[in-house]
Amino acid sequence: MARNFIAYVGQSISPWSAYSEYSSVSSADTFQTFTLIFEMSETDNNARIVFDLGKSETDVFISEVKLEEIELVTPTTISVFDNFETKIYPNPFQNHLTIENKDDFKELSVFSLDGKLVFSSKIVKNSNSFDFHFLPPGSYLVSLFNSNKSFSLMVIKR
Repeated sequence: MARNFIAYVGQSISPWSAYSEYSSVSSADTFQTFTLIFEMSETDNNARIVFDLGKSETDVFISEVKLEEIELVTPTTISVFDNFETKIYPNPFQNHLTIENKDDFKELSVFSLDGKLVFSSKIVKNSNSFDFHFLPPGSYLVSLFNSNKSFSLMVIKR
């Protein structure tokens, strides 16, 4: 017997609003695999994937949910955050990334999205330019540190 359900990305607290479009799926009484793509433009670190199965006399058993890819899209402008004067640009970048260190950071670390440290260096106050020709295109987390604060930004290498 077929059963319909809806899947979406939504808020984890009331009012439980959806961030993505609703994906309607119809299941049968045999094993099936579904591929769903969700897009959301909101920023919510507590968002959840919702499977709304509704009410039915027919049981549904979900054996596995596999999240295969998350694509983060960052702004493509110079980034400046509250309480920080440091600027990191351009974003996206080709090979060279400039850091205007106005907050007296001492160290730079660059991480791939799988958490591997791909570059580290001491940095000086004011302007620093780094050549990342050796990095493949992709997204990276740039983190700046000193003894009492840190600053991180996602950058894209084209």
